[in-house]
Amino acid sequence: SPRAYAYRSSKAALNAAMHGLALELAERRIGVLLLHPGWVRTRMGGDSATLSPAESVGAMLALVDRFELAQSGTFLRYDGTTVPW
Repeated sequence: SPRAYAYRSSKAALNAAMHGLALELAERRIGVLLLHPGWVRTRMGGDSATLSPAESVGAMLALVDRFELAQSGTFLRYDGTTVPW
């Protein structure tokens, strides 16, 4: 979709930086997990968003609880599906 170029660019840069950080920290056995919260009913997401903040956070906390070092550097949606690079 058009517009929001600065916002979208900053998100892409952050994701790329965290992926690189995951590679750098792997030898120290420190993991990095990138999470997409989904479309959440906030001021940004609006009233039509599909998830409440509690649903989004609860789902992401479950992913953190199940995190394994082999997943470091992956980008997951709140529901555990992989976001392709």
